Amino acid sequence: MTPERWRQADELVLAALARPAEARAMFLTDACADDAELEQEVASLLQYHQRLDGFLSQPPLGAMAEAVVSGQMERAGQTLGRYQITCALARGGMGEVYLARDIELGRRVALKLLPEKFTQDPDRVNRFRQEARAASALNHPNILTIYEIGVVEGVHFIASEFVEGQTVRALIHDRELKLGTALDLAIQTAGALAAAHQAGIVHRDIKPENLMRRPDGFVKVLDFGLAKLNERLPVTNSPVAGFPTIETQSGIVLGTVSYMSPEQARGLEVDARSDLFSLGVVLYEMIAGCQPFNGATTSDVLAALLTAEPPALARFVPAVPTELQRIVSRALAKERDERYQTASALNDDLKQLKDELSLRAQLRRKTDSNEQATLELPLGAAPQPTAQPQTGQPTRTNAVGVAHRASELRAGFFHQFNNPRRLAWLALAVLLTMVAALGFRQFFHSAHQAAPINTLAVLPFTNALNDPQMDYLTDGITEGIIDNLSLVAPLQVLARGTVYSYRDRNKERELDPRQAGETLHVGVVVLGRVQRQGEHLLIRAELVDTSNGALLWSEQYPRSQADLLAVQGEITREISNKLRLRLSGEQQRQLAQRHTSDSEAYQLYLLGHHFYLRGGRANLERARDYYNQAIARDSGYALAYAGIADFYATASAQFYAPDEAMPKAREAAHTAVRLDDLLPEAHYALASVLNSDWEWAGAEREFRRAIELNPNYVLAYSRYASHLSVRGRFDEALRAARRAQELDPLELRAGLALGFAFFFGHRLDEAAAQYRQALDLSGSNAARVYLGRVFAAQGKSAEALAEFRQAATLDQQPSYRAWLAYGYALNGQRAEALTLLRDLEMQSQHERISPAYLARIYLGLGDKKRALDWLQKSYDEHSDHVLNLGHDPVYDPLRDEPRFQALLRGIGLAP
Repeated sequence: MTPERWRQADELVLAALARPAEARAMFLTDACADDAELEQEVASLLQYHQRLDGFLSQPPLGAMAEAVVSGQMERAGQTLGRYQITCALARGGMGEVYLARDIELGRRVALKLLPEKFTQDPDRVNRFRQEARAASALNHPNILTIYEIGVVEGVHFIASEFVEGQTVRALIHDRELKLGTALDLAIQTAGALAAAHQAGIVHRDIKPENLMRRPDGFVKVLDFGLAKLNERLPVTNSPVAGFPTIETQSGIVLGTVSYMSPEQARGLEVDARSDLFSLGVVLYEMIAGCQPFNGATTSDVLAALLTAEPPALARFVPAVPTELQRIVSRALAKERDERYQTASALNDDLKQLKDELSLRAQLRRKTDSNEQATLELPLGAAPQPTAQPQTGQPTRTNAVGVAHRASELRAGFFHQFNNPRRLAWLALAVLLTMVAALGFRQFFHSAHQAAPINTLAVLPFTNALNDPQMDYLTDGITEGIIDNLSLVAPLQVLARGTVYSYRDRNKERELDPRQAGETLHVGVVVLGRVQRQGEHLLIRAELVDTSNGALLWSEQYPRSQADLLAVQGEITREISNKLRLRLSGEQQRQLAQRHTSDSEAYQLYLLGHHFYLRGGRANLERARDYYNQAIARDSGYALAYAGIADFYATASAQFYAPDEAMPKAREAAHTAVRLDDLLPEAHYALASVLNSDWEWAGAEREFRRAIELNPNYVLAYSRYASHLSVRGRFDEALRAARRAQELDPLELRAGLALGFAFFFGHRLDEAAAQYRQALDLSGSNAARVYLGRVFAAQGKSAEALAEFRQAATLDQQPSYRAWLAYGYALNGQRAEALTLLRDLEMQSQHERISPAYLARIYLGLGDKKRALDWLQKSYDEHSDHVLNLGHDPVYDPLRDEPRFQALLRGIGLAP
């Protein structure tokens, strides 16, 4: 706002105050002409002045106007202590904000100054200092960081981090918000408030202007100028408990009118729930593009705030999720006890909704590509609702108009049917209509029941007593039923990755079959519980129609653990019968087949599989030990041998030298195939071994055989896609990877395989997008490293380094540390790269460090000779780490080197 504008507003405030209270509204309407914004601002300031009479000596706008006109705001070039002011950023009732430079530390800061006029007011000074102390006591990534509170030559200031970005107000104004972004903003804000409330601090002025979104999407909550300690919280344990507070007199209103809670607007004592109401207002405004409580004057806004209900969000955004309306309505409840009681509870509901919408988008992407994802809904762009006529009384909805129209309809109805004859005909018509409707409903219901439902999800069985020792068993039963039902054509059964991801997103909630059906897009779900009773198990299974929550079938199976495989077959047959799906003779044979008759061997295998899926060296080695114990119980257990082969093929070159690991992997894989040539897992294990042995034709033959035996084998498609990418057959690789994703949209390895095909095919933008998606879904370090590799190939060394650093921070394994050193080298930080290189070389003297790791660091440093030396070592030990040499962009600087070409020929990746 220009100085002239400040002066104009100040003059209008003073002129209005000189008039009787009843004449001020008319005066403002005439004086402001068509400038509605100016009129509303002055009206708000008048209301503020009246309520704070005796607390502030004059309206804050007036003081700011004087400061602007007198030149106090023009401090560019001035030095305040160690801070050199660059330019003005903002002005408000509690101070002036400047961009400044910390001369000693060489960083930019935001410098907030209390105007000189207010330094004479002890309450103002105390509140200014309270803001800084309140904010500085909070250690949270979404709350502005305070560096210093100080006084220099009578000027009180707060130095804080400088946040670049846009306020939520600017985002709303630009009408570019989408639902996913709005939810993310609200989630981060709720997280910040949860931390503040835990410390006993209530913000009291949550509004779009006080929420800043950085370019990277990170939110910062600003301006604790009205923050207060909450006496209702146990502040004796709070880091801010000793700070002086400013007691608010009864009837004093603090905050911004449009975002106040009802109790705040009434001048009552506020607590943490007041902030949640304000956040609800902000969330409503982000979605609708307008505030929930409107009025021509401040008094009208306050009246609406205290008595009216806002229009439904669907009026502005018709496709808004029903659950989001429930969340917003609860946040905006006028009675505090009906609101969310904690910011954490609000945060949880928002996260739950966002997770479910993300999951739904992933599941629909392949089947309904023309449908707009809910998270991509544009917000705030719908036409504004028609303004209600001002009657002097706030209204909840247009109920009077609706009632009037209903009265007219009733009058017309009785005018047409006001004699007995007409009423008799009407009654007969209604009766016939009802009979027809009931008959159609019964016919439709019968037809619906007769038609088989061919989409199904087996939700993870529940560990009834939360016994950690039973987790492997409940997971094993779930996977066994999924595998069995996958054999029943034409039933479409969601794969393990998808249903387990759904379980992980709902850990704190009981799974709702109807909600699961909507999210996962299936007609029926299987639910189950497993409970240990001494030496026996009680297994309960249910089949539920997701359209209405109706129970289609349920059964309890009290069985010994020796009968687990038989129970899984029984459950599969019962479900098939209820869904009217006929099992072929071959399907019956497969269901009856048992890979072992030893129940203890089966349970040992389940334990091994449980730890194998958890990943990491320690878990993988535990998996190997359990597989070996299963084989010790049953030497003909092909599935356990396949597990052993998978372990050694995975650990080779990474944890063990290839000449130690691969012979064991090779022997176990061939044994598994010899024991059961119809076992898909056995052929998959042999394919993985042959792939690591550079036996391309044999590996392809075995991948195809595994897929032939189990057309829904997600991991076989994923690994086959990577095999094809290494060989440069990118179109085929993309088809295989996409098939894996169709079968299981949330399986990480399927997503990585698709990114791998893009990356090796030098389709870098598509690779980056795919790895971002995989990272968002799983948080996987592997996806993070691949994303860093794509950035490196694109020449974005700083972005690559950021991803590598994060991966190495989360997991200190040598592979990630080597990628970090590579990132340092690309980014010109040679000293840091060399330090890591030396550490890894020293570590290699007493534990396994792949030569390929050291080769890539030297390559990043530009030392081609040493890079080739280490690659030669990796080749000589027949490591699978050299399989990527043919097409990995990392090795592009070596492609013209004769030694490199010789390596490619030796691997079979060059003519």
